[in-house]
Amino acid sequence: MKKIAKIAVDVKHPRVKGEYSYIIPEELKEKIRIGSRVLVPFNNKKTRGFVVDFEEEELIDEKLRNKLKSIIEVEEVAIPEALIDLAKSLSEYYGAYLIDFLKLMCPVKSGLKKTITYKINRQFTDSLNSDIQKKIYLFLLDKERASVEEVSRATGIEKEKVRNGLNALYKKNAVFKEYDAANRAKIKYSLGNYNDYNFDSHEINLSVEQKDAVKTILKNFDEQKKPVLLFGVTGSGKTEVYIRVIEEVISRGKGAIILVPEISLTPQVVDIFERRFPGKIAILHSALTDGERFDEWVRILKGEVNIVIGARSAIFAPVKNLGIIVLDEEHETSYKQSEYPFYDARIVARLRAKKEDLLLIFGSATPSLESIYEVQRGNFLLVKMRKRINNRPLPAFEIIDMREELKKGNKSIFSRRLIEELENTVARKEQAILFLNRRGYSTFVLCRDCGYVAKCPHCDISLVYHLEDKSLKCHYCDFKVKALETCPKCKGNKIGYYGTGTEKIEEEIKRFIPEIKTVRIDADVVSKKGMMLKEKLLEFKTGRANVLIGTQTIAKGLDFPKVSLIGIVLADITLNIPDFRSGERTFQLITQVAGRAGRGLTGGKVLIQTYCPESYVIKAAVSYDLNNFFKQELKNRKEYNYPPFCHLLNITLSGTDKEYVENLSWKICEMLKSCIEEEVEILGPIPALRFKIKDNFRYNILMKSKKYTPLIQAQKQLKEISVNEDKVNFSWDLDPYELL
Repeated sequence: MKKIAKIAVDVKHPRVKGEYSYIIPEELKEKIRIGSRVLVPFNNKKTRGFVVDFEEEELIDEKLRNKLKSIIEVEEVAIPEALIDLAKSLSEYYGAYLIDFLKLMCPVKSGLKKTITYKINRQFTDSLNSDIQKKIYLFLLDKERASVEEVSRATGIEKEKVRNGLNALYKKNAVFKEYDAANRAKIKYSLGNYNDYNFDSHEINLSVEQKDAVKTILKNFDEQKKPVLLFGVTGSGKTEVYIRVIEEVISRGKGAIILVPEISLTPQVVDIFERRFPGKIAILHSALTDGERFDEWVRILKGEVNIVIGARSAIFAPVKNLGIIVLDEEHETSYKQSEYPFYDARIVARLRAKKEDLLLIFGSATPSLESIYEVQRGNFLLVKMRKRINNRPLPAFEIIDMREELKKGNKSIFSRRLIEELENTVARKEQAILFLNRRGYSTFVLCRDCGYVAKCPHCDISLVYHLEDKSLKCHYCDFKVKALETCPKCKGNKIGYYGTGTEKIEEEIKRFIPEIKTVRIDADVVSKKGMMLKEKLLEFKTGRANVLIGTQTIAKGLDFPKVSLIGIVLADITLNIPDFRSGERTFQLITQVAGRAGRGLTGGKVLIQTYCPESYVIKAAVSYDLNNFFKQELKNRKEYNYPPFCHLLNITLSGTDKEYVENLSWKICEMLKSCIEEEVEILGPIPALRFKIKDNFRYNILMKSKKYTPLIQAQKQLKEISVNEDKVNFSWDLDPYELL
């Protein structure tokens, strides 16, 4: 009887995406299994796919059975069956196609890089006429096998002639070819020698809190395996706790996955783990080429390494006998994928931990409200570390009311107090960080004669002036023009540049303190090259610069012992974003940025410049009052019915034809109201706050529900809707972190 494989095929068009049945040829039956990557015919083309199930022939309709095609080839890799099961659950949960999650789990576009060597066929008896072939053949007689390069080097024959000669010998059956997998070069991250960190675990004396944390987590590992929220203040030594727990898990023959918010910004974590677990680490990150990423994936799959470090997609790593998943800085929004297929690595981690009976650790100095709520409900085990290593004090805060600065005639972006502290810091040969969560030089350009504001023609958003190349840029579609000298509307010359970004901070601070040496790190720097980022971090780490200026990128995982001063230039930027999470994000940013100070022998100080000093968010951050902040924030969320007290589904439609998109949005909204039976609140459709992006007009429909089930039901209905894909982009995002 023929065996039938159900295969998720890799096709682009959503109307034909799905799983299809194929006959398994007799010669492939021994090779194929659940998770196998295969080559199959589809619409007169060959395409890849993954085996997700098996079916018996008699269960398939006879008419369909007679039309089934056969699998062409089984490739050399397969996704573990546990991950296939995970992908099925995620496909159901997020209303996405199964193949799209499977592609996240296995680098589809690449394959093994192979080296070819040749060995002699000692049964060959024919004569050879070519002198080159004879010379190659005689050389191989004394060798087990050799590559083209080795033959060329030993015989002195040019490589191309050796290659041609070997091919001719192969056709005559005089030599055999053998293939071996070859690892491509790996990209590593390092900031150099960390003299301030001891890499030998036996020489590190744990604090009392660290010892208690390790003991509690391991006890939980043996008994409950309840997800752990490791709440530790900045500098309390959470990384060392991760390492000690992972050492124990590995000693039991199990593996580990460590997720970090952004691999390019956590080189110290990678370096520490590589030195503590030499030869046991695989790193998955965006700086790897497709081929390099595939090689790392194969190493993990084969069990050559048992620890994987990476950003959110590393949650799908095929670690053998996985025992623990750690999410460092679990509050970070970068764990949520903001493009299709939408998923949250935290939710995936919880699901994978439950399916595979794993220990899960969420670590942060500023836990997400969702995690705090899970602790309150008894679903998470809370482990606290309230003190820094060696009892180093947390930095002292000082709030500077910028309204008072204006009253006293100071119109600068810097308060006099901040300038004074910066001068003192530089004089003491210490370091400072200036934080402003806005890049560029000026955030908008205005004509003071007619009121014209320079906007992106494709996004209807103000262009940002960048001093570095004297251009106006759109931070959404990368539109770029030269800076204006005259107004394009009234032809006047009263062009004003307003607002402040990191470039302006860098220029202005040098005007106040000429001898200061600065480095700037923001999305403009990060997007250029990973090496540039590394060089700038190294410049600051080694003391060649005494002030680091940056956006939220500098708040993640960086440890600089000489930093004694933090200046938060304007704390109100994130506070006033029209989003229900703005308070939480502001609190987290202030606390995380402040945590970069006082991590060495020198104490730390944080100056917060604000126009809203009375905000409960800022007051809670400066007093380290997490309990009252969480209490107030949870009260607000409950009153207005936002997560964690409900679940959200954000539906987005966009297209160049505004009227068409708007009308379709209303039709979909009415359809959802008529078919969703359970109690669901449906808001919209309304124009998105960022209404026009890349020439596309955007409308949102937001669904709120106390339970997931009606939102999952809604996603199934949305998958069935047929839309004109040339006129509208249509997507939905469960558990969104971005509503703008």
